[in-house]
Amino acid sequence: LQRMSLALDHDVRNLESPEGDSSCHLTTIGFKDEILTGHILFLDHKKHYRNVNFDIQEFYKRTGDKYIFPSLAMSIFHDIDAKTNMFNDLKIKVEKLQNYLIYISQKYDSKNCFHNSLHAADVGQTLYSMLYHNNTLINRFNNLELFTLLLSAFVHDVGHNGTSNDFL
Repeated sequence: LQRMSLALDHDVRNLESPEGDSSCHLTTIGFKDEILTGHILFLDHKKHYRNVNFDIQEFYKRTGDKYIFPSLAMSIFHDIDAKTNMFNDLKIKVEKLQNYLIYISQKYDSKNCFHNSLHAADVGQTLYSMLYHNNTLINRFNNLELFTLLLSAFVHDVGHNGTSNDFL
């Protein structure tokens, strides 16, 4: 949480879904990138990421390397917050979390054929879908533990150089 507070502050603006559906209302930062916001709104509307059989490769074709990680992570954190009030409980500023996720996503090397932003998004989504469909398991965690678990899944390979432990 302390590292997140170091993320740059940007202008905050509110956007609604193209259909004007206020249930899809979210706050975005001044990333100056409507594409990221569009991907988050798409995910928030469908919520397919809740399922174990979510086709991350198909979503990757839509988003590309730049957007796969931050759009999926933010959508999942928004989904959890809607159920648990996590952001308020942990005093997380949404725009700082999003800035942090964007920053971290840029630290994944797209030339790394496995430990890249697609892999990070896949691990975070898979963990969330397992938690989402197992109330006994998810209810064991308080908001801090749940946030830490998911954030750890998303950032677990940041900066990985692509070599094995034996090679190192």
